[in-house]
Amino acid sequence: MKIKFDALSHVGMVRTNNEDCWIAQMIWNDSYLLCGAIDGMGGYEGGEVAAEIARKTIIDYVVQHEGIDNILKMLESAVVKANNAIVEHKREHLEVSSMGCVATVGIIDLKGNQLFLAHVGDTRLYQFHNWMLQKLTFDHSIVGHKEDMGELSEEEAMNDPERNIVTKSLGFEMLPEQGADYLDMGIFPLRPDSQLLFCSDGLFDMITSREISSILEQDISEQEKTKQLIDLANECGGKDNVTVVLVHLFPSESSKDDNTASAVSGKKEEATEGDNTASAAAGKKEEATEGGNTASAAAGKKEEATEGGNTSSEPSKTEEKQNKEEKDNNNNALPQERNGKRHVTMKKEAFALVVFLAFAIGVLAGYLLKAFLIIK
Repeated sequence: MKIKFDALSHVGMVRTNNEDCWIAQMIWNDSYLLCGAIDGMGGYEGGEVAAEIARKTIIDYVVQHEGIDNILKMLESAVVKANNAIVEHKREHLEVSSMGCVATVGIIDLKGNQLFLAHVGDTRLYQFHNWMLQKLTFDHSIVGHKEDMGELSEEEAMNDPERNIVTKSLGFEMLPEQGADYLDMGIFPLRPDSQLLFCSDGLFDMITSREISSILEQDISEQEKTKQLIDLANECGGKDNVTVVLVHLFPSESSKDDNTASAVSGKKEEATEGDNTASAAAGKKEEATEGGNTASAAAGKKEEATEGGNTSSEPSKTEEKQNKEEKDNNNNALPQERNGKRHVTMKKEAFALVVFLAFAIGVLAGYLLKAFLIIK
């Protein structure tokens, strides 16, 4: 599977500081992508600091644990370590004692075709596939829970005054290494020709799912889509910081293409040492290509060749291939299907046998009756 991605963050139209940050970078090798959206809380500077601590801690921990067997547990440990780092910072800096953050972070395994996910708070992960937008995370918030349970419509949730009250966040209390089930953890299969959207509430509090879908369904680049999503959120009021990380997955044409997972690597500038404020998402983009090949979905059109328009009585290669595929499909049919067909055949054979035996018995009875009359 091949991949393209982009990330972007904006302060919005009301606030003067950006408490959001994001992760979007290849790790270990070209087969793994670490990505996510992080939203800080706690007022000026506090939220920025918490989000930046989480971002840097998660990246450092994951990068250092290459080759580990249980990626999901490792990701959970990384987020727990980020939580505890925020708690420790609060204890040492009482002026930001109310700070914390929410986060949705994933590791995409392109060879294994799966996504390892850690989630806490009200940042979200959406999947756009076959023209449908599906939310893969549940909000840890009062209003978000009501919306997930169907008690509130999307429009009602967007306008509810309590929509920003979360029930879980990073930095609230120290957690054990494995998180004690505090985080939502999961593994999701990757679908070719799908898009994964990590975002902060500054996006979905401003624009609807239908509006998000209308942008994702366009045949434009990932950079244009992230820009359009943020621009639309700002046009609708931009009441909060807004952050999006968009990942587009394409089917590989061959196993060789599995390693061409290049695209746009959005690394946020790290805060300088001694500076407690998190830098605004700079959105640096490093384009990686191999031999000039991009990670976009290749059309792979096959050239058809004909010779003078002559037809042959012998089956063509295409027909032979189709016949072989049909034969293979029949051979690979589900056991239930094969057994069902066999059961019907056996019924027909049994019925024919019964008819034959009835006929034979009738003939034999006739001969016996005739012999009896002659003897008599």
